[in-house]
Amino acid sequence: MQSRNPNQFQGVWSILGVIGMLGIFLWGLIAFAALIFGALCVAAFFRGGLSLGKWELSYETALGFMGFAAAGIIGLPLFLNVTALMMGTRVTPGSLGMETVIIGYTIGAIGWVVRQVKQDEQQAQSITPVLPQEREAPRAPPQSVSRVHEFASWDDEELRR
Repeated sequence: MQSRNPNQFQGVWSILGVIGMLGIFLWGLIAFAALIFGALCVAAFFRGGLSLGKWELSYETALGFMGFAAAGIIGLPLFLNVTALMMGTRVTPGSLGMETVIIGYTIGAIGWVVRQVKQDEQQAQSITPVLPQEREAPRAPPQSVSRVHEFASWDDEELRR
């Protein structure tokens, strides 16, 4: 039986549309953050490091980020071309637009962040906390058994005379 209401899934499609738009917005924010961090990495790469207040970006960190981003820029279009060739689809040089490069760059940046988080977790696990050693209770000085010390009184000299 067919429903008389042709718009019975209108609410579901509206929710899916909103979720899709939020996903695109979130991806845009991630891509923008990756672009800003990439610019900072280029500056750190050429200066040998970059310091912004308490935050420091080393040469090695910048180089790692730029390497992952370059791998994403090259890897995604290469993957799409190889996949298209395997499926028998013809790919023209202009068919993969700039959005493919931006998506590849963002994927590379996300890959770098994931690697950094895993590396930080491994370093945190490898560090063993140094616990203070328990100190022994102080020992009382040994007392001599043969002679007990007595304090003098105020009239000791008079008794000796």
